[in-house]
Amino acid sequence: MLGKVRTDWSAFAGQPMVSVGLKPVLTKGDPVRIAAWDRLSAGSARFRRAERGFTLAWGLSLVGECAARVVGAYTLPVSTMAWLSTVFLIGAFVVAFIAGAPFHNRIEKLVEAEAEAAVSGVAEHFETEDRDRCDRRGRRGFRHR
Repeated sequence: MLGKVRTDWSAFAGQPMVSVGLKPVLTKGDPVRIAAWDRLSAGSARFRRAERGFTLAWGLSLVGECAARVVGAYTLPVSTMAWLSTVFLIGAFVVAFIAGAPFHNRIEKLVEAEAEAAVSGVAEHFETEDRDRCDRRGRRGFRHR
């Protein structure tokens, strides 16, 4: 239970723990997306709020599952808890997926937008550089040898 409470606390203190698992899923190993994630994580309040919300959704659902197991362990027969604890865990995952979906979608959109902006910015830089180079060559009367 303390580990699950630590997950909730991490949402407010530094790097949210769930983000460590979410980052590889959303970035898909793409260096541009990973760099976009890192930039957003360092400088975007909207991104950090969404990260905290996602971590909080997962943390609270898992703490709730843990509390339900403790109550069940003291009030229900062992034979019932043997199968019911699995139902609690599946229920916690369903609640976490549903509660975390809006935050997941927001994070995904922010990462995609940041990655596209970075790629288009790089493309713009190279296009401008190529145009400038052609202009310089044209003005200088560039000759092939």
